[in-house]
Parts: sequence; C-alpha cells; structure tokens
Amino acid sequence: VFAEMQDIIPNDQQFQTAFATIAISRTFISRYLLTSLEIFERGGSNPELIPNDNTLIVNLEHVLPQTESQHWPQFSSEDHKTYRNRLGNQTLLGSKKNSKIKDDPFSEKQRVYGTSDFLLTQQIAGKTQWTKQEIETHQDYLAQIAIKVWQVNPPKK
Repeated sequence: VFAEMQDIIPNDQQFQTAFATIAISRTFISRYLLTSLEIFERGGSNPELIPNDNTLIVNLEHVLPQTESQHWPQFSSEDHKTYRNRLGNQTLLGSKKNSKIKDDPFSEKQRVYGTSDFLLTQQIAGKTQWTKQEIETHQDYLAQIAIKVWQVNPPKK
C-alpha cells in the first residue's frame, strides 16, 4: 500500500517544510499537535492515543495574543494576522497560569512560562524576546520533532 501511495504521500522533507509554516486556528488541532510533540520530547510515544479533553487543566496559549495589543508594538497588523495562529506561536500552559497573563508583554509571559511543567513552554521562556524570527525558529524546531513523531516515511525494513 505504501508503494502505491508514494505519489501522494509527502516525503519527510516536504512534511517538515509544510509543518514549519502551518497556521492553525482550531484549538483542538493545535492542542493535539503540541501535546504529541511534548510527549515525544519527554521520551514518550503513541501520540494518537492522547486524550484531548483536558481543557480545564491545560490551555492552548498564544504567545503573541490572538487579538492585537498595545503590548506587542513590534508586530504590525499584517504581521499579527500572519503569525498569531502559527503553531510556533502556540504552546501549552496550565489553565490557572494562562488566565493570569492574557495579552501581557512577552517579559511578563516569559516568567510564567519558566514555571511551566511543559518542556516546550519552558523553551519559549528561555528566549530573550518574541519576534517573527523567534516564532519561525520555534516552529522549525517543532517541525523537526514532528517528522520523528509521525514518521511520514518509516524506516525501511
């Protein structure tokens, strides 16, 4: 079956390139992807077995807020539209922590991210600023993990 579908299945490079630029506005999809990547980062497996119903405990956090804010002047209106739903701008965060930071500037969010139990969120806390380039760099990193999690082209036996 795999051989028959080779013309329509992307190779690892195509998958990674597409993943590196994906923007997702559906919260449940972002939560699934980020939870899968987080579990892989922790050495786990089987991302397809992840429940996606813990919204009372874990929220999807947008580093650059979903709505434009005076705290984020480095993003023009056009940049905001382009980057707000990029997967590299989204992270998982405990709901109590998330409710405190809303559209705060990055320096405030960064402190909260540093206290998170999520490894990928802690990585964002290690950044000195949050810019278009940082979003792209973080998403490139997520794409590198994604090709390992979902192995589009499994190793040959």
